[in-house]
Amino acid sequence: MKFILRRIGFKENKAFIIENDGAVRPLTQNEAESEIKYLDIATHYYTEAEIEILQNNSGPLRRSEAIFDQGWDANNAGDFEKAISLYETAAEMGNAGAMNNIGYIYEFEEEYKDEHKAFSWYTKGANAGSADAMNNLAECYKNGTGTAIDYKKATYWYNLAINNGNNMALKNLANYYYYGTNNEFDEERTM
Repeated sequence: MKFILRRIGFKENKAFIIENDGAVRPLTQNEAESEIKYLDIATHYYTEAEIEILQNNSGPLRRSEAIFDQGWDANNAGDFEKAISLYETAAEMGNAGAMNNIGYIYEFEEEYKDEHKAFSWYTKGANAGSADAMNNLAECYKNGTGTAIDYKKATYWYNLAINNGNNMALKNLANYYYYGTNNEFDEERTM
């Protein structure tokens, strides 16, 4: 396997990858998103102008965050119709958190309850990388929400959520073992 060192260069409001062999090519959308994923760290390496260029090159996923925030505000205000619409727009742009939140509305908001839609959106969010959606999908499999009960899939998604930093999934998995769901009490796993 050949390792290629890459550097990023900026010229005329555009970002470029400079390969180890000197080849230059435009920075892809995914590479730009990767560079600014942790903005607090990026500020140590890039100027404000360079960060702005990276943000402009990062595409839909970055723009989806602003739409997600608007959906969050509508959700908190109780305007679930607007929240769903905004979250769906953000989800179409790849925002996994929006996918999870749509699932949550369909699972818990009385006027919109639809367990199958909740399960579907949690599945989309989990597959797109949302640790919250992974935990919620595990709960669906454990409780039979929108799908058949499947304890193996529940355990799989709890563990995946835990590995992606979701502490609620750790609590839920511990409770799953402690309270003996599916008669699987396991004191060692619970501790």
